[in-house]
Amino acid sequence: MGPEKRFKVRLQNGDDEEYRRGFEGGLAGPGAVTQAWRIARRLVERNDTANLLTGLERLQVVSIGLTHTDDPQQIFESLNATGRPLTESEKVKSWLLIGLPEDEQRKLHDEHWLDIEKALGAQHTTEPIDVFLRDVMRWRTGEVHGSDKTYEQIRRWALRQGKSTAEKRAALCRDLARLARLYGVLTGTAGKHANSKVEKELRHLRALGVDVHRPLTLRLLDDASEIQAAHPTNGDLAKTLAGISTWLTRLWLADRQTAGTNKAMAELANAGGPRVDEDYSEHWLQRIRKLRNQRVGVPGDDEVREGIRSRKAYGGTATQSSFAFLCALMEAEHPDEAPVRDHLTLEHVMPQKLTDEWKRYLGNDAEDLHGRYRDRLANLTLSGFVPNVSMGASSFAAKQEIYRRSSIAMTRSLAEKSAWDEAALVQRASELAGRALDRWPWSDDSMPVDEKRKSSARFRWRIEDAAWRMEHTGSQLVLNVAAALLDLDPANADRLSGEAISTNVHSASRYPPGTRVGSIALLGIPGHDHVLNPYERDYPASADRCRKLGGRCGIRVEVELSSDGAVVTEEFWRFFKATAGGVPGQKDNWRGGSQWTDACNAFGDRIGIYVGNPDKLWIYGKAGGQQSAESAERMQLFSRIIRNQMADQHLAGDPETESEQGRTVSVERPWTRDDEDEWNEACQWIADQYQRLRMVLAHELVS
Repeated sequence: MGPEKRFKVRLQNGDDEEYRRGFEGGLAGPGAVTQAWRIARRLVERNDTANLLTGLERLQVVSIGLTHTDDPQQIFESLNATGRPLTESEKVKSWLLIGLPEDEQRKLHDEHWLDIEKALGAQHTTEPIDVFLRDVMRWRTGEVHGSDKTYEQIRRWALRQGKSTAEKRAALCRDLARLARLYGVLTGTAGKHANSKVEKELRHLRALGVDVHRPLTLRLLDDASEIQAAHPTNGDLAKTLAGISTWLTRLWLADRQTAGTNKAMAELANAGGPRVDEDYSEHWLQRIRKLRNQRVGVPGDDEVREGIRSRKAYGGTATQSSFAFLCALMEAEHPDEAPVRDHLTLEHVMPQKLTDEWKRYLGNDAEDLHGRYRDRLANLTLSGFVPNVSMGASSFAAKQEIYRRSSIAMTRSLAEKSAWDEAALVQRASELAGRALDRWPWSDDSMPVDEKRKSSARFRWRIEDAAWRMEHTGSQLVLNVAAALLDLDPANADRLSGEAISTNVHSASRYPPGTRVGSIALLGIPGHDHVLNPYERDYPASADRCRKLGGRCGIRVEVELSSDGAVVTEEFWRFFKATAGGVPGQKDNWRGGSQWTDACNAFGDRIGIYVGNPDKLWIYGKAGGQQSAESAERMQLFSRIIRNQMADQHLAGDPETESEQGRTVSVERPWTRDDEDEWNEACQWIADQYQRLRMVLAHELVS
């Protein structure tokens, strides 16, 4: 019997080689097969051989015969439904190959699927293939689904595209292998891009560690591949990738979350490309400029400066991104002779742990200064000296001597600082910001300044006569005003403190960021070891809160409101109707923040829903007819039932006060209204709470 009939089991390429060597008596290697064999040998050596043979006699071989009407893929999935679940790529591979003649299966597997494993560095694990297939589907569909839904998405997409027949699946397998080679260039597992300018941008995106761009970048690499009939030049591609690099770097520097960017990247990748007579890179840069949603739009210069000044830049994934950021600045400063990144490390100037010498050097405020600035970008630099690992806690004077000999200009410049105190750290943050804005410039000349402000912000504010700053949400406004007050004078923390949880600043050592005290959520004040509850009932209340914070510190805080968000609420109401079915009585094309349902009982009591606040939404019972003592009593009764039956939710309002206004207490939840990625979850929450409140209002005591 020939070898081709002997080996019927095919594993991933790295594991498959070990598996075959095992039959030849030479099992060795780093893979799972060798590891399993060693474990099995140890177990056999520890047990009686007779027991092993008895166990082997219980093994059974099951043969399943299929007719032409049976679905082999369905049977394959059901047989593998127990034990360790199949990965998405394992299911996709089986689906691509199953039903084809055996020779064609082998050819596709050996010539194309193994190419996918090699290009993605996936000889011993399926995870890189799972991620690759997920990103391909985000590009092809413009939709965002998790990696655990990829197989289902591919099958649905293939059916819609007419690619589900055996012949089309074989072609799809070959195309996936081609795309995997491009994806491997994107991630670096398949080597570098042939063009140095394109590779420079790809290298920065890899190093930054923010991977949401991959569906779009893969599409751009495909556009530029040689098989395209009319492909962009490498210069077009490099310029477009530089725009994406600037977008993501600014998002990270501004300390914005990238949750909504997944969707934006998928939709951009899936959208139509430029016309033949249109500039390729300008087409894509204009598409990015139009993303003016507060969560995904390119941050402006002021937001970048503030992020560099205050964001935490060390620990977890931030360490990798900080290293990439500083390396990119270094290479811009040393375009021809930059040190090799592999030989560099990230260095804290002020050490991670204060020594007695550093405490004396920093003075009475040493602990506070260290806590605020230790992990900010201003306190980080690049080091090329291996011994610096051991000199991390050395004095600033000792470090200056080493910095003076550094081949890195930004590190060498630290030796010229007269001291390493708060003034020096503030100055360094400003220097880094200037370099960052030079390295990743961005402008949107397509909009007048006034239009930009209206589309991107809800507030503008300033302290005393300082420059105006823009904010998108009330909660972020409160947090940033508090941070600015603490920056001006750390003693303001005492002036803003108090026993009341909801209105005062508290120490993060007592209430870590994210703590919930009853229904109150406490968030960290940027750049400080303090927290507060930033949520207010509406925009004016948030603005007034900030003015009062300034008043408690003896500092003038000015806040101006700039947009009512009517367009956003209209879009949300339509989305709610389309995805969750809306509620009985909902008006179509309604632009207001409030909607009321049809009557829920004989008294005409209804349910009100409010989505006009950008930071939280709420739902409540509203009395029908004119206000009276009876309706107030009824609303109080409903409020008691709500507090009893819906205690799992955040409830707000005093039953007696609310009943005088003809309403019950409110059921609330925080959200970011302008982030469309949150709308699905918000719609489901509204639908669920509506059903619960409807049952309360239909209570038998008042029916």
